[in-house]
Amino acid sequence: MGTYNFIVPSKGFWRDPVLWVASRIGHTAVDVLPYVLWGNTPNDKSNLQDRAYGAPAFNTWMDANSWLIKMAAAGVPVSTKK
Repeated sequence: MGTYNFIVPSKGFWRDPVLWVASRIGHTAVDVLPYVLWGNTPNDKSNLQDRAYGAPAFNTWMDANSWLIKMAAAGVPVSTKK
């Protein structure tokens, strides 16, 4: 699921530094901060710490491993080779 993106950060600092800085501040205030505080939806079960700092690596690994096991059980070819 995507996050808020009402103000898209401007690209190209050297083209217009003032617009670049303003767009970064606006994006942070209008898009990033609401996501960190309240999540994506009213039913978002992630906690503030995970949204602010990212999910712990162990949980991410366990989610990915669980998904791979489900895909393999459903007959989807899953390669574990590097």
